[in-house]
Amino acid sequence: MTFSFKRKFHLTKQMTVRAIEERYRGSILGLAWSFLTPLMMLFVYTFIFSTVFQSRWPGTADDGNKLQFAILLFSGLSLYSFMSEVLLQSSNIIINHTNYVKKGSFSYRHSSGNNDNERIV
Repeated sequence: MTFSFKRKFHLTKQMTVRAIEERYRGSILGLAWSFLTPLMMLFVYTFIFSTVFQSRWPGTADDGNKLQFAILLFSGLSLYSFMSEVLLQSSNIIINHTNYVKKGSFSYRHSSGNNDNERIV
């Protein structure tokens, strides 16, 4: 049986909403933190790297355009933050929600070699 995202959309949506509510429960600003944190980080990084360190991107005009610098910086930071969050949360989901793994059925296939203890999950 193949996995179809359309068939599992409702379950995926429900689990996503539950994870977001669980993450921001009890905080003062709630979901606004997910928007404010990257913006604050962008302002700090832009100030530090463009003003204090006077960094420039290769191939861009050297006219001190901080907006262009901030857009390039934001695109890199967004990609990095997304990937690190996905990797961190994917391992934590398996550890924190073992009932999802236990409910699944995994088929075992014995190898045809001499070693009967080999199993492919």
